[in-house]
Amino acid sequence: MSGNETERLLETPLYVLDRIHHAPTETISNENRNIDGIYWLYYDKTRGSLFVSKQLSQLVTNDTDHDLLRLTLTRKESRTVHPIDPAVKSSYSTLMYNVGTKLLWDDDWTRIWEFRISPGERCPYHMHRLEYCFTNLTESTTQALMETGEDDSMELPRHQVAGQTVFVERNSLGSHGVRNVGASLFLQFIVEFKFATTNEATMTSAHCN
Repeated sequence: MSGNETERLLETPLYVLDRIHHAPTETISNENRNIDGIYWLYYDKTRGSLFVSKQLSQLVTNDTDHDLLRLTLTRKESRTVHPIDPAVKSSYSTLMYNVGTKLLWDDDWTRIWEFRISPGERCPYHMHRLEYCFTNLTESTTQALMETGEDDSMELPRHQVAGQTVFVERNSLGSHGVRNVGASLFLQFIVEFKFATTNEATMTSAHCN
């Protein structure tokens, strides 16, 4: 399709989420610069791979089926991350701050992860110390785990909807582990924000197929 269409999906005092539909060639030609505060998150559906770059032209090829997210940060400020009380650490403490399975990007403002769990597998119990958002890239079903790594019988399985983005603010941070109890791959982008809660972030998804 030519031109662009913007659909407002979510707006809060902290975050704005838009879904934008672009023709791939138009998107690339308009977004080929390294701009401060803008990150491109690319999901190559054909190969099942996730990438992050500051320049869109380094990511997109028109011969693959893919999803594209544009993350824009505004009013960036540094913030102090306070240490966690050792009393809450578990046997998973060596991995407890790895909130994803593969670190894709890390700078002064963000830490961007790939979070991938195959059917029947689980991730270690971990703790979130920074505000973050996650975007589901696939349909999947997970079961919450306790610190011991066993299923949490107090929690029902959760279904992840592909394309859904959720932002988790400072007062909602916690610790958890999950097991993939479905038949399909669990796959997310997770973005940790290294700035104060008064700042804003914009997540834009551009679907170029």
